[in-house]
Amino acid sequence: MSIEILAGIVVFCSLAIFGAVWRRPGHSRVDFAQLVAELADLQADLEEHRCESRARSAALERQIAELVAQTPRRWAGRYELIHLLGEGGVGRVWFAKDLQLSRAVAVKILRSELGDDERTRRRFRREAQTAAQIIHPNVVQVYDYGEHDGHLYLVMQRLRGVTLRDVMPQSAPATEDMTRHVAADVASALVESHAVKLVHRDIKPENICKERDRYVVVDFGLAFVASPTSEMSRATDDGVSGTPHYMSPEQFREQELDPKADIYALGCVLYELLTGRPPFERRSWVAMGQDHTTSSPDMVGVPHEWSGLIAAMLQKNPVDRPTAVQVLEAIEVADDDIDYEIVETR
Repeated sequence: MSIEILAGIVVFCSLAIFGAVWRRPGHSRVDFAQLVAELADLQADLEEHRCESRARSAALERQIAELVAQTPRRWAGRYELIHLLGEGGVGRVWFAKDLQLSRAVAVKILRSELGDDERTRRRFRREAQTAAQIIHPNVVQVYDYGEHDGHLYLVMQRLRGVTLRDVMPQSAPATEDMTRHVAADVASALVESHAVKLVHRDIKPENICKERDRYVVVDFGLAFVASPTSEMSRATDDGVSGTPHYMSPEQFREQELDPKADIYALGCVLYELLTGRPPFERRSWVAMGQDHTTSSPDMVGVPHEWSGLIAAMLQKNPVDRPTAVQVLEAIEVADDDIDYEIVETR
């Protein structure tokens, strides 16, 4: 029965009840109270039906939205978008099928509402151009990129794992074995990218995925070519970018970046794995910038065998930090003791 019909019945019954009471000779207060109670019951039934109807409508809307999101559609003539995996500030990521090669891929499409923003479009193109140069087991592989219907898109290897943030202990230290594994895999990825002067610029737990028995660096959306002749060689070309808990001092100062910015960020990640907290935990951007540019992190909780390497990676001056190759060597050579001496690298 529809809400409209039920509401009409309630109104009709209300009029009939009060009409009957008004015409009945010698009616009693008891009769009147009983009729009012019956009316209240009818009104309660009406409200219950209204609530059920609203719930059914909301559920139906959710089902429709899910069906729309899961309805496969063709993209750029080659890819079938199957369902939405997630979205961020730059774009949406879809699980898709490459119809030509018959393989599962991930397709990242620039958000339509940001399509007219040239800075965002430039950053998205930069992700495609830089990431496509790297083929390495610890870097998400880029297969294709282009533009379709006015939208830039990037086709990547489909990862089935979870992020480091998902698997690392919350507010508690990770095991040293896990820390060593993350450090070695991410450093290996940085060795490869830094060899062609690619700087990720946003190394953090959310951009490190655990894929079976390896950790993979993803999202080169903030990467840029560290070349003096490149129009993208300064952070200030498109503002301060990154995640404050893991940003290097030179990022906060909007200075030129080189691969050592990634070493600082990885040092922050390893510090958090070893202690259960980031090096600095201030809430505001300004306070966080002051800490990263002027303060030394509290090394309490960092195991002695790791303290030298972490301290070196978190040096304020980029030239005083080790390279990705040196970090990887320090981890791979040592069995139990990762004792890294802070040396002059100028």
